[in-house]
Amino acid sequence: MTSRGMPGRAPPEKFVLVHAEELATLRGGNGKPRSRERMNDLGLVKDGAVAVEEGARLLGEAGISQLRAKSRELTEYLIALADEWLAELGFAVASPRATARRGGHVSLRHDDAWQLCEALLRAGVVVDYRTPGRIRLAPAPIWTSFAEVWDGMDRLREIAASKSYTDMPPEQPDLT
Repeated sequence: MTSRGMPGRAPPEKFVLVHAEELATLRGGNGKPRSRERMNDLGLVKDGAVAVEEGARLLGEAGISQLRAKSRELTEYLIALADEWLAELGFAVASPRATARRGGHVSLRHDDAWQLCEALLRAGVVVDYRTPGRIRLAPAPIWTSFAEVWDGMDRLREIAASKSYTDMPPEQPDLT
């Protein structure tokens, strides 16, 4: 639903913005990302401003007010699914329920949030862990569909109901 916000972790393949062949050239021999200067030297980044300009153009085409409206609808839908499917599994909505007070993400509270986040990431659902005991879901309105919100929440429901997350480490490591 959003790219992972934890430093030192790569996003799932689904969200990588380069082709797999190009990805190998973006990493050095040690597997760590190359510096921007090195990528420029290799001709991999011709002009970073081009990407920014294209992103701004796409946002302008979509329209900020339309994106905010879709963001509100996505988060309302996410909360409705959480209320219907997850409350009986120990979840509570931790974000403001009033649309005007809520941004483009929803936090769900659960005692096993860390393990659930790890299990969701393993299952291809992109979430962030927030302390204390929060799962943050942020459906980006420019590319996230209502079907993807349903799929992600259904996956969370399946993982929580089956307790398939219990094989994940129970605590967040000091460094992630």
